[in-house]
Amino acid sequence: ACLSSCVYCLRSMQVKADEERHGGMLFWDKTIQAIKANKNIEEVVLSGGDPLLYPNSTLEKMFFDLCGISTIKSIRINTRALTHNPYKIDDIFCSLLEKYDITALGIHINHQNEITNDFILALNKIQKKTQKTIFLAQTVLVKGVNNDEQTLKELFKKLYFLGIKPYYLFHNMPNIPAAASQRTTVQKGVKLIKGFKRHISNPAVPEYIIAHKTGKKTVPLEIEGTPEFKYTVNKNGLAVVKFKNWKNKWVEYVDGID
Repeated sequence: ACLSSCVYCLRSMQVKADEERHGGMLFWDKTIQAIKANKNIEEVVLSGGDPLLYPNSTLEKMFFDLCGISTIKSIRINTRALTHNPYKIDDIFCSLLEKYDITALGIHINHQNEITNDFILALNKIQKKTQKTIFLAQTVLVKGVNNDEQTLKELFKKLYFLGIKPYYLFHNMPNIPAAASQRTTVQKGVKLIKGFKRHISNPAVPEYIIAHKTGKKTVPLEIEGTPEFKYTVNKNGLAVVKFKNWKNKWVEYVDGID
């Protein structure tokens, strides 16, 4: 479950959100056992829905259990809370971030209009409480909302000046019916980034990402692609991107429309 029902997200197709929210912790002990059994896991990301829907007491149990696993070196949280419920960021939550040395807080945000006074107050409250937690922003490229150079540039600059690193710019995912009209082309995103890259502080420029079912893929900023990242059409004449994924296997991704 999540604080929002963004139509570009797979969660918009979820019909049992309330059941899932309450059922998720039923599997927590099994999750912890699975993590303990895999010594290669060094970082855990609490995400997908929104972990900040849980009360602070539940979050503390999660942090406590994870910190009790010797191989875990990093805990990251992804949330919509600063834009949709900044009042969740209370003194108790901030103390938990400090107590359990939470490595990073990932903030989902798509437009500078979401950076309200309450957003800034919540952010400042965390920044004053913990010296370790870093702040990362994840943004989705949404046609009609932020698919122009000036809008993205202003968003990323404002985040950076607040102490938040623009981390990912996601190309809007395919196979979500409501999102079809909000999907621009992958090359459009490349053009947007190339338009302001080196014109603003480079740490304020995020990594451009495709969220493929086999894993994330960084989009190269060569406008015509590369030998391992090709803009083409499939056998049905549909515009697609073909690329080698992290397993070095060729996969196909449905492109959008300008």
